[in-house]
Amino acid sequence: MYELMDGFISIVGGAYAYLAAIGKVQVSKSEEKSKEWRLKYGVILKVVGPLLVIFGLFRLYQSFLG
Repeated sequence: MYELMDGFISIVGGAYAYLAAIGKVQVSKSEEKSKEWRLKYGVILKVVGPLLVIFGLFRLYQSFLG
């Protein structure tokens, strides 16, 4: 049960992190602050986001195998 929720949370979190890193999701109401945030954290989140999605898929795979 927990593997299933862990997988879904990882997939959603990874997708959100990646979308925030590429600028599709605003992290602040101010455009300038969002741009600064992307410059500071965007590179690492472009790597970590897809890794979280892959981890989430792996957890879902584990939960269905038993």
